[in-house]
Amino acid sequence: MIAKVLKKISIFLVWFLILEIGSRAILKVKIGLPFFTPEKLLTDVVYPELGHIKSNYKPGKEYFNILLLGGSVINHKWSDLENSLEKNVQGYTNQKVNVYNLSMPGHNSLDNLVKYELLGDYSFDAVVYYESINETRVNNIDSIYFKDDYSHISWYRNYHLFKKHHQLKISVIPFFLEYIVESIKLKLNQEKYILEQLISLKNFDKVSPLKSTRTFKTNLLKINEIAAKKNEPLILCTYAYYVPLGIKLSGKVADRKFYSECSLSTPVTNWGNVENTLKSLQIQNEIIRLVTKQESNVIGYEVTGDLEVGKLYFCDICHMTPEGNELLSNGISNKIIKEVLGKNVLNEL
Repeated sequence: MIAKVLKKISIFLVWFLILEIGSRAILKVKIGLPFFTPEKLLTDVVYPELGHIKSNYKPGKEYFNILLLGGSVINHKWSDLENSLEKNVQGYTNQKVNVYNLSMPGHNSLDNLVKYELLGDYSFDAVVYYESINETRVNNIDSIYFKDDYSHISWYRNYHLFKKHHQLKISVIPFFLEYIVESIKLKLNQEKYILEQLISLKNFDKVSPLKSTRTFKTNLLKINEIAAKKNEPLILCTYAYYVPLGIKLSGKVADRKFYSECSLSTPVTNWGNVENTLKSLQIQNEIIRLVTKQESNVIGYEVTGDLEVGKLYFCDICHMTPEGNELLSNGISNKIIKEVLGKNVLNEL
């Protein structure tokens, strides 16, 4: 009797091992799931910038640590914000200033919320949020398929699946089975998804221009909730963008004449329909102002109060020239110096 039971257990374990190894192998190919450490999908594969920060983070009272959350505008490829902030703030504190930049091209409020959550064990003396335009991409789907958690985009669909499965250190099988079910749904066209983060608009005609705005507000409030619990001041910046007065942008090369010449430039249609994008940006700036007003932990920075919106400062609708980046950096620096450090700025940056 005991021998039969042991035999059945052995057979079960063999098949379990085969399924486990097969599941890991397939997920490794499909979504890059780390074979031996699947629980590290987000930190090692989806958001590898987190690993860079964790390996370079310096704790201790002798350091003044600043965290940047955003998209490409303040990413190191488009901006020198990290170095200029460090230089500007250093003159007003005896602590060593370190700036950690999580801003990545295409990332929106959900990406930044997830990354900030994953840095829960790390403390910062100031958190800066500057992003808005990437939020508009999620609207480019027929309204009936839009989902408030952005799971109508495969990038976030996989994230939400991953988040549900806390047993990944033990087994990936439950995650794999649900992933297969979702993939079958997609193949059978029972649900529609935007298949990539950087989407193509040609597949959808009836889009929802404003549905993302409510999720944007929810995510900002969640980011601030984390900041408040950790006693980290959140500097929430309105978003600067430039459309020449009386000009209707087309997204074609001809648009470049309305902006400064830059090595990097992005057509406005990269984010969707031009009118929908502009409408979303306007509403999202109002949301930023509203959150700033109602949340005591938030320090608001009205970017366009310092940044003259014009050709000199913009490479395209949102990415900035060195002159624009300098003004943005100076404005954020002043907020940190005055509102966080409580110092008077001797010479306004």
